[in-house]
Amino acid sequence: GQLPVRFTRAMIFGETSLQWKFEVVNEADWTVPFLHVMHGLMPLDQVCDLSLPPYGNLFDEIAGRQLPAADPADLSDRLLGSPAGSARMFLLRDLEASALHIGWRSGLSLQVEFPIELFPTLGIWWNHGGYPDEAGCRRVECAFEPIPARSSSLARSYEQGTYLSVGPNDRLEWSVLWKINT
Repeated sequence: GQLPVRFTRAMIFGETSLQWKFEVVNEADWTVPFLHVMHGLMPLDQVCDLSLPPYGNLFDEIAGRQLPAADPADLSDRLLGSPAGSARMFLLRDLEASALHIGWRSGLSLQVEFPIELFPTLGIWWNHGGYPDEAGCRRVECAFEPIPARSSSLARSYEQGTYLSVGPNDRLEWSVLWKINT
């Protein structure tokens, strides 16, 4: 059967901003656990500057292993210097701030802000032509994903007890703000 849950996403365009508004409405008489990871893909080859928030824990989601925590500036440099043919998915856990900055070769920049109380992890998808590993299908893209758990998998997050939930006949709302600077 179908879950009695409604998920709504609205995009509100301002002169120099984009607000992503999300709402989950639970019409059931039980609590529904869920995981939301927005995946706004951007052209990686146009990114020339990156400022990541401070974090306490670094996890390589593809390799499935803990990494030594790097200074956010060092991790930014490592990503920007990634060789062609590579693909990485890092999870910056235990965030200490809820914003990041992306600079583009065009001179534009993007400030991304999200509610840290709901999203204590930042996922970074950094695909420099390494995925999918199939001739003619490789892409050059990146995404910065506020994650409400310690994993991007609902099954793993549920096992760990880290996920979002919406109670019986209740709703949960949040937004992510992209501010564009010229």
